[in-house]
Amino acid sequence: MRPDGGRACYHKIHLVDYETAYFAKGSRRVIFEVNAQRFGIMICRDQNSPELARELKGLGARGVFISSAHYYELVESRMKREKNCALPIARAYENCLYVFKANAVGTLKHTVSYGGSMIVDPRGIVVQKAGETDEELLVYDLDVTRGNPHW
Repeated sequence: MRPDGGRACYHKIHLVDYETAYFAKGSRRVIFEVNAQRFGIMICRDQNSPELARELKGLGARGVFISSAHYYELVESRMKREKNCALPIARAYENCLYVFKANAVGTLKHTVSYGGSMIVDPRGIVVQKAGETDEELLVYDLDVTRGNPHW
């Protein structure tokens, strides 16, 4: 909920194959403000899209929040672990954005999600990272008086 009482609703734009039987893909980008700082939203597979991150940056986002639930069969989950960590780093670095990724941890039916929630700064540096098996709260103070850092 926004400070004015309004709500924003974001619908995932990049669906996985099995989701297309249940959901229509979204088309609208969502930006919200906190203390005069703009942030964008992505869900799960959206992180694979450099274009979406670039569009959010173009709309004035200083950072992007990614909500994920990377549940796969055990072997596939291990195989995709590094990719699912690398993509938020790439999106941060490509667009000079903060990326705040929250990923599920644990099992669901016969699948597993290996966590790895993270906060990445605009230089692509992981400044906070959660483990693979336990829920954790990541905290990071943004210095909003400075622009996003550049190398």
